[in-house]
Amino acid sequence: MKKLVIAIYYHPEAYPPTLNAINELAKVFDEVYLLYSPHLPNCWVYPDNVKIHANGRQMTVKDQANLPVAKKIFLFAGFCILFLKLAIKHKPKMILVYDALPLLSYHLFKKFLSFNHKIWYHNHDILDYNLISKYSIAWLAFKMEKKAFKYLNIFSLPSEERKKYFNLKKFKGNFFFIPNYPSQKIYDHYYTEKKITKEAVLIYQGRITESHGLETITSLLNNDINGINLALNLKGIASNEFKQKILNIASANNTADKIKFLGMSAYIDVPIEGNKAHIGIGIFTNNDIMNSTLGTASNKLYEYAAMGLPVLYYDNDYFNKHLGDYNWAVKCKVNEGSILMSITYIIDNYVDLSRQAREDFNNRLNFERCFEPIIQFIIEKAL
Repeated sequence: MKKLVIAIYYHPEAYPPTLNAINELAKVFDEVYLLYSPHLPNCWVYPDNVKIHANGRQMTVKDQANLPVAKKIFLFAGFCILFLKLAIKHKPKMILVYDALPLLSYHLFKKFLSFNHKIWYHNHDILDYNLISKYSIAWLAFKMEKKAFKYLNIFSLPSEERKKYFNLKKFKGNFFFIPNYPSQKIYDHYYTEKKITKEAVLIYQGRITESHGLETITSLLNNDINGINLALNLKGIASNEFKQKILNIASANNTADKIKFLGMSAYIDVPIEGNKAHIGIGIFTNNDIMNSTLGTASNKLYEYAAMGLPVLYYDNDYFNKHLGDYNWAVKCKVNEGSILMSITYIIDNYVDLSRQAREDFNNRLNFERCFEPIIQFIIEKAL
């Protein structure tokens, strides 16, 4: 019997590409065992052959971060023990670890595993060494990660540009590039053909902060573009301070009624709100490692396209490289004139841009298509 053990030191419902991968892997393996940290309520319906195992009680990421050091160590030790028990009991053909902490856990107990198996490491989020407390669990994971490549069988990333941040000199396994595209299975269920009649709704999905042009867009909501009004939906977590900043800008322009804060919800509900909007906001201006390598690692950009939403993106060399060939991806600088001009272009050409976005999703930018090479590799080489 072909078995797979997956370990992630977070809640998988915070990582849509992980949910998509589990769905696809469940078609290949007879049994899948998923170990995770319960930071969120469980809303996702997994395939019948996927068995989930939570490490500890449900708590938010913030609550976990605020735990005393001793409790953090105890929680991680519990994860390691549960991980080891799952591996020994089920003797999987493959073990898949997401990010550095589960990789550290595997590294600590791998000598106790006497059965043959393949080890696959997928990295969602690069650890920024400058932001890690010395001698913390994350610091140990960062140090150990460099040593792990000598025994990894598979290594995968959502962005080719991130390879340079990993110590691959001793890596003899197989590398796979797996973009964070959305799933056809999910998004086909929610999509309806788009058109704009009286109001164009812009939507931003993700952590609601500075660096996404939201302040500038808020100041533009009192514009009428060829008889079309503008509105803004913000879906995700926002600090009270930033939320108030946005509301103050809106109040100054008499547009407070044009903004909706939709909050955070289960991933399965994300396409519902996306389908109600017309234009996706995909502006990322930060220059840290994560934000400067988001061309294929941002699932949000392509979730917009999956719903037939043209996308506003930040005009720089990096994003132009990844999005410049798509006519539904419209570049802008973060100033009122540039953003207004880009929104106007989208509205004037909306039906064609929307249809092309959806067509590109179906033909090129869906998870199933880009995940197929690794499925074939697993079937032919790893099982």
